[in-house]
Amino acid sequence: MRCYRLLLLNILHITSISSQYSPTLQSVQILFRHGQRAPTKFIIFPTENPKLLDNFSLEVGELTNDGIVEEYQLGQNIRSTYNTLIGQRYVPSKLLVLTGVDNRTVVSALSVLASLFPPEDDQVWAKDLKWQPIAVHTQPILDHFSFGALNSCPILSQNIKKSKAYKEIAAEDPQFKDWLTNMTGVNARDLTLYSYILDTLIIRACLKQLPPPIWAHNSTIDEIISRKQRLLHSRIIDTFLSQSGGWLMDLFVAAIENRIMNRTNHKLLLYSAHDTTIQTFGKFLAIAELDTLIPFGAYLALEHHIKDQQHIAELWYHPTLNGTRIRIMIPGCPDPCNFKTLKNLKQRVSSSSWMSICYGQEPFCDDYTVVLGAMIGLTILLGILSVLLIFVCCAYRHRLKKLLDPEQQSLLLS
Repeated sequence: MRCYRLLLLNILHITSISSQYSPTLQSVQILFRHGQRAPTKFIIFPTENPKLLDNFSLEVGELTNDGIVEEYQLGQNIRSTYNTLIGQRYVPSKLLVLTGVDNRTVVSALSVLASLFPPEDDQVWAKDLKWQPIAVHTQPILDHFSFGALNSCPILSQNIKKSKAYKEIAAEDPQFKDWLTNMTGVNARDLTLYSYILDTLIIRACLKQLPPPIWAHNSTIDEIISRKQRLLHSRIIDTFLSQSGGWLMDLFVAAIENRIMNRTNHKLLLYSAHDTTIQTFGKFLAIAELDTLIPFGAYLALEHHIKDQQHIAELWYHPTLNGTRIRIMIPGCPDPCNFKTLKNLKQRVSSSSWMSICYGQEPFCDDYTVVLGAMIGLTILLGILSVLLIFVCCAYRHRLKKLLDPEQQSLLLS
């Protein structure tokens, strides 16, 4: 098992091109994986000596110092690649940063921003600190991929676990799972716990302070575990690929549409997420080379260009922190990939629709719809009140007219 794996890509689908700025570039969206972290569930297994934790202070899922450095270097890489597009200064209207709720995605985004936008001139607020606070927004759906969705979405999880596909995955490799159960003290027949076991073994293979157990510290076991983890996530992703992939498609397409329609001025959009997030997007677009678990700090970049008065999309992959970017062709969207073709390539899934799938509720209305509905309701209410007021005024006017009529007054006086 290697901590930093190079992805070998099919030359029929991609072309390796050195990074350079294009004057046709309008905006870029970058979906990147967080940095190196601690295991997400089991730092050590019940069968291990608790004293192993004496030299390891990180909590589950948190970034290591190496992980912070990786993301800081990623920010430098983005700066060198897109310097002309984004400019030297942080301008809030030109930048959008979304992260998941998981701490590792938030901290990774902050690390990227620290190197990407140090304060310039009047932005310097502390002479000894080349850092400035930059707005980051959380989008919980960025965590809802593979087992992340099953752990966060009660209704989706319930439906998936009842499916034939899930039961088939859970029934596979009984002997291997029983062996893992015996070695770790964790029930590997439970598919979620099985995924945590694989995660712990893979992550600890890269941690200097906490190497894996001796029984897992050999190249044969490393390769078996890596292969089984990749396959496991790939198959779990397949069980709801159209929904999760459709949401990512909507995220990317909507950002370009907003730019075209001048609804936003974002030139750089950063999405801090997970390896399974990028794996989902690759599978959704049928890019076989991306059906893998990418290294820490790797990213996909979807660029929006205007060429010959046409809106064009280009997809780039950066598999290693110091490697060359790789151009990836999108199946079904011939090069140059026209944005109109891309946006109609797959069915999109809105955030409200995804939350309905996740929690089993009716799709939530977005802010605009809520405000519009409230305005319409108030208008109708004011209309009804106006009619009632007119009716009451007319009634009182009629009664007053009768009272002022001389004939009516004489009758009253008599």
